[in-house]
Amino acid sequence: IQCVGRYALNMYHVGMPWEQSPWTLASKERVEATGKKWINPRPYPLGQISDDTQCASELALSIVEKGRFDVADYANRLAAVHADTQRVLDTVGITQDTGIVGQGPTSKHSLDRITAGHSWMTAPRGAAGLSNGSVMRVGPLGLLHAHRPGSAVAWADGCLSSVITHTQPMCIEAAAALATVVSVAAACSGVAGDEEVRQRSLVALGAAEHLIDWSGMLGAMLDAVRIVASAMLCQSLVEQCDS
Repeated sequence: IQCVGRYALNMYHVGMPWEQSPWTLASKERVEATGKKWINPRPYPLGQISDDTQCASELALSIVEKGRFDVADYANRLAAVHADTQRVLDTVGITQDTGIVGQGPTSKHSLDRITAGHSWMTAPRGAAGLSNGSVMRVGPLGLLHAHRPGSAVAWADGCLSSVITHTQPMCIEAAAALATVVSVAAACSGVAGDEEVRQRSLVALGAAEHLIDWSGMLGAMLDAVRIVASAMLCQSLVEQCDS
């Protein structure tokens, strides 16, 4: 859900000082609730894109170049951005361990291994973390499959896009589900109401038992899709005004 908002709105604190951003305040509250001391992460300039946006952009570029989802090409693209520390130094102005801004340890582990020559199929082996970063970047796959919404291919591509870095079963399923729901929502844009989109999405997700109760989460996922659509429209209007 976070990914689609970040695609459109860039980093977590656009338009406000880092220390006042909702993300920072929520992080501080969670850490202090455990009795630990909270350390403010390095600030980024306003408007800096996030790791989610970087990775989703690479996915979209790969799809455009290949005309389909090519998991090996996408893995190589992620590894190339990961290794390009100079790109981040130029845009952020601070030193980064990798070229992906704010990258989590799970992704770093796999992309370090791909950069070192390992196959994307074995790169995640040995990762200690269980995080959800692959879900945040999967949105473009839903747009790719809007012509066949809810298809098994959309689900399978969502799974494949996750296992490059994140092999936790719940994370894989979440990535597949978001790709599926975005494909349905994109196909229904302008021709179906919210409830119909919700029902079509539930059908697309299948009647079999899943690790996640998608019936309860679907409303939030569709709200996130609408946020992105609204943000993209606003950005388009701004660009038209500027021109």
